[in-house]
Order: sequence, then C-alpha cells, then structure tokens
Amino acid sequence: MTNRTVIMPSTGDPFLLAMWVDFYKRIWRSEVDRTVVLLNTDQLTDYPEVVTYCEKLLTEAGIEYIICPKRVNHGPALDMLLSYIADSNPLEVGIMEEDAFVFGKGAVQDCFSLLSTNDFDIVASRRGSCSQWLIELGKSLWGTEDHGPNFWPNFYFGHYRDLVSTDRNFGARTWQPGEVVFADSKMVGVRRCAAALHNSLNHGTAQCFYQTCNCPDVVKEHKVSYTSPTNEITVGDTFVNTSLQLRTKIDPERICLLPQYHCSPNDLSDYYDKPSYQHVFDGAARWLHVGSLSSWSGFILTLTLPDKVAVNAEYERRIVFWKMAHDKAPNKYLIHSFSNRYYFAIRRMVKEYELSEEDIDTRISIYSNVMGL
Repeated sequence: MTNRTVIMPSTGDPFLLAMWVDFYKRIWRSEVDRTVVLLNTDQLTDYPEVVTYCEKLLTEAGIEYIICPKRVNHGPALDMLLSYIADSNPLEVGIMEEDAFVFGKGAVQDCFSLLSTNDFDIVASRRGSCSQWLIELGKSLWGTEDHGPNFWPNFYFGHYRDLVSTDRNFGARTWQPGEVVFADSKMVGVRRCAAALHNSLNHGTAQCFYQTCNCPDVVKEHKVSYTSPTNEITVGDTFVNTSLQLRTKIDPERICLLPQYHCSPNDLSDYYDKPSYQHVFDGAARWLHVGSLSSWSGFILTLTLPDKVAVNAEYERRIVFWKMAHDKAPNKYLIHSFSNRYYFAIRRMVKEYELSEEDIDTRISIYSNVMGL
C-alpha cells in the first residue's frame, strides 16, 4: 500500500518534462511515495531520440511512466494513470500538469497531510471553466461564488477512493439540452403526519388534529437531477464533470481551497505594483501553474504559428517558460536536431509577432528568482 502518489500526464515536450523533473528531484521527491507520468509520444514519431531522452529523465529520477504512442487526451490520461496505480492500493492521490512547478519545500507534503490527518477530503483550487448556469448553480448549492464549482486538475489532492467512485469521465464534456448533467442524493426527513405532508405539497392548507404533533419523521433518500437548460448546450472543461460528482459526495466543510497561482499576462504589473489579491509574486506562493504550454507542439513540430492573441504579453509569458525550459535542460546534445528546431521556432515567434525581447528577458529574471533557478 502506498499512501501518497502523484500522477502527471505529459504532452511529450522534453524540455518542459526536464524542468518538471528537476523541481521534483530537488524540491519534493521525498514528500511522496510514488510518482507516475503518462508520456504522449504521438507527436514524436520523427524523433525517437526524444522519446529515449524523456525515458532517461524519468528513469534516473525514479519516476514510473507509461508510454502512449497514440495520443491520449487529458481526461482519459487521468483514468489510465488511476488504473495503473491501482496495483499499490493507493490511499491519497495528487494530480499535476507538466507546466506546473513546485519550488517550495513542504508544499506537497502539507497538502497530503491535510488528507492523512482526516482534516479534509479534498485539497484543491477552484475554477469556473463551464457554462454560466453551472457557475450560478454552484453558488446556490455550495457557496462557490464567482470562482466556479469545479476544481483545477492540477495541484489537486484527494482520496483515491473518491476519484474512482465517480464515472471516471475526467475529460471535457458537453451535455445536450435537457440532458442530466449530474444528480445529487441526500438523506432528508419526511414527515409521517398526513397534515404535515399535505402542507409540504400544497403550501400549508391542512392542520394536524392534535394540539401538539408528535408524528415521527422518516429518513429517506431524496434525489435531485440537474439538467442542461432546454435552450442551450452545457459545456465543461477537463475535470468539471468529475468535480460536480465529487461535490455531491463531499461536505463543503471538508474541502480545503488553496490558490492555484496561475500565471497571468499581467504578471509584470503584478510584480511591480504588488496588488492585494493573490498572485505569483505575493510572497506566499510555493508553486505556480504557467498554463497553455501544451501549445508548443503546433508551432515547433509543424512550424505553423498559432493564432495571434490580442495581448502580446500572453505569448511573451509562454515563451519565457519554453525558453527557460530549453536553456536549462541537461544533455541537449542528445537531441540536437529537435533542440535546434525548438529554439528557432521560439525565435521565429518572437520576430513575427514583434514581441518584446526586453520584457521576455525581464520575466525570465523575475521568475528565475522567484522559483530559485
């Protein structure tokens, strides 16, 4: 039996993987019992040496891995990883992504400890990547406010038994108009008294004949289904479907919410202006989630630039971490051809999108300092 297992799906970027593994080895390897990575290699068929490079990184770090030559998306990847680790009868599971880096010692251990001491059943960050009506429903059912009812599938820590008790559809989902999105079951007291029952159904038109009603309650299961509105398709990103099912099983008081510390295109103003809200540079962060770095494969492997976003700072932010990961990766000579392609693809994006090299270099300096690189 293993108490603490971390699982991570990888898109196959060898440099992001090298950076992730480096933080793992230096910062939090001793805080877990087992770590397993699912490595998608479908985009690396022309670069078998890159697959070998990734395998070597993982093996030397003591990380188990699954090779997937045919692409497995995020949701099915999580299901495969959960099935793979079932052999050790795991108690607690942490889920991470390849562009999420833990740079504070004890951060992972602290999250798992909140589970093992039985203080909480879930330690996670909240997110609202779903249809607006689900966000509004979350407010009324669970008090989730505007942050949304679902959890990030990153820096998520919970009991293995709870994750596998869902329908295990961890991926993005759509629900057709009128389709049941999720169902909630609660044990409620139902009055035996005919008058009380009549009142509950007809808004109070009958009276009990006794001056003091002592009719006992009957506890029954009450099921409520929440369906997609008849005039719209409901959408949910990765882990929304799972999060809704988990919320119906777990008391909100047993969910510990922590900041995701997701990076932002406004990171420079966050760094210099020090706003009051939580951000990567608030002095409390022990991890960060870059976000959107899986888009590496398109412009590097096909040499097709992605659609330009309205804010150049968004691509500058991504390039910071692609460049940092590439520059700091060990033994790049082993994948010389791929490494050159990666480097020149980044240079091309900077040039053609007219991105600010000064801002990119400034960000690299700032993040390197924050992350202890």
